[in-house]
Amino acid sequence: MTSPARADRVSGADIAPWRVVGASVVGPSHVRAGLPNQDAYAFDVVDGALIVVVCDGAGSAASAEVGAGLMVRALLDNLRGVSSTASVPLVVWATAAVRHARQCLEEEAVRAGLPLSDYHTTVVAAVLLPQGDGFVLHIGDGAAAASVSLAEDGAANWKGASVSAPENGEYANETFFVTQRCWADHLRITPLRGVTSILLMTDGAAGFALHADGSPKAGFCEAVDRHLRRVNHADGAKALAASLASEKATHNPDDKTLVWARRY
Repeated sequence: MTSPARADRVSGADIAPWRVVGASVVGPSHVRAGLPNQDAYAFDVVDGALIVVVCDGAGSAASAEVGAGLMVRALLDNLRGVSSTASVPLVVWATAAVRHARQCLEEEAVRAGLPLSDYHTTVVAAVLLPQGDGFVLHIGDGAAAASVSLAEDGAANWKGASVSAPENGEYANETFFVTQRCWADHLRITPLRGVTSILLMTDGAAGFALHADGSPKAGFCEAVDRHLRRVNHADGAKALAASLASEKATHNPDDKTLVWARRY
């Protein structure tokens, strides 16, 4: 089962051993300008392995939403073979998956007669095997946070969580894209072991879950985890979307995408 590649809606699923909930909302600046949501996300569970991909098309790129959507679909397809790659070094395999997905964007740019920069997009993705071992791959801003322990009430414990933080350029509003020639220099891979819960997000949603220093906001992450594991995934996805579109959230003009997954 695969979630929508165009991330202007909500989705969720219970596929053993994972519950996954995702939501994406159009940022206020895009609403005012009549622009589409330029974020995208998708997820799948294959033989118990969780795969999540989240992309954020650059606001300055003419076909940002196309680039984000294509990258999500292509990378998800290329990451589905995780269970058959045990003998391949992680960095080699992940780099190849991104390279092959990137080729889909190159082919689309040639077909449309447009420069590849028109499809600029960041990417943050996670692959987790049934026991919670795996990795995050990341180019650009956005973020991922993974909990590896539980609190007494069963909620994920976010103290000491593994984080793949945003990478910005010389200025805070600059970042790097998978569509740039230097993409491989900015591909970061974070190995993970025994993950219980994971959050992946675009830059617009990072302020909810992360402090300025990149550490998780335990209060927010714990509240999300507690609520989403107590309600069905459909209601959880609607609640997550409502949070991303709340009055407080509208102070950030960007599109906002957040995907939560919990191993049970």
